[in-house]
Amino acid sequence: MPASPDARSPPLASDGYPLAGGVERREVSEAESVRANRGWWDAAAPAYLAEHGADLGDADFLWGPEGLREADARLLGDVAGRRVLEVGCGSAPCARWLTAAGAQVVALDLSAGMLARARELNASTGLSPPCCRPTSVPCRWPTTASTWRARRSAVCRSWPTSAARWRRWPGCCARAGGSSPR
Repeated sequence: MPASPDARSPPLASDGYPLAGGVERREVSEAESVRANRGWWDAAAPAYLAEHGADLGDADFLWGPEGLREADARLLGDVAGRRVLEVGCGSAPCARWLTAAGAQVVALDLSAGMLARARELNASTGLSPPCCRPTSVPCRWPTTASTWRARRSAVCRSWPTSAARWRRWPGCCARAGGSSPR
């Protein structure tokens, strides 16, 4: 399966990450932003996971590069029985940690490359939260109640329309692409 059928793979540098050439600051449509983000992350996924995969773990919840782990910090409190939406999940180690802690999780990411690794890790760990693109969310999740408010990080700039479709329901907590909890 190609990493991203609707985006050209950018050329890679010697470190395996996409080259930065041709980048400019300009207004773009949501569709163009999604394509660019998806294409970059699909191309960068192998290098990113080779560099950071051991630190992230297969089923661990790391809040950021400082090494703060949810198991130690308990910023979300007890998540058992709670419904969690993780936006920008990457290879979904946080979603698997939350699943092991008893949460019901749906993990979203734009990158087919990251989601492919998430499925591999789901199989190898035996923890299988649904991991998908925002356009293919399992329909069993509620979509009514007050407006969903998830914090967005810089890497989630292409999600406003998709995130706006989500609704918040009682007992929910969220993590959006590495931001702090709601």
